[in-house]
Amino acid sequence: MKSSSSNQRLPRIKVSYLTSKVTKEHLMEIFSAYGCIKGIEMLPPSTETKGYLNENHLRYQSAGIDFETKSEAINAVRYMNGGMIDYHEILVELKLNKSQTDKMRKSKK
Repeated sequence: MKSSSSNQRLPRIKVSYLTSKVTKEHLMEIFSAYGCIKGIEMLPPSTETKGYLNENHLRYQSAGIDFETKSEAINAVRYMNGGMIDYHEILVELKLNKSQTDKMRKSKK
């Protein structure tokens, strides 16, 4: 039987407005300065970035980066949001898992 802690998702950040030149290896090199990275997933263009093209008329891409601890993920957001990768400003945000999102909705009522 799995423990309840194994069912919890790892803390994840989303990095948006990446150029097509940025790879998982680049992201590992940059974001490992903030903690232990457990996984990186290159994401398809989302609805908020589908309409945005960079100066070379290429669509921006996004990535999900899983950290070992929430404090590592928060540090990555704190220091990299608004930073530059491949000469472009990026957006870095903490992604909440479903249980955290449900708690926030209940607290707003």
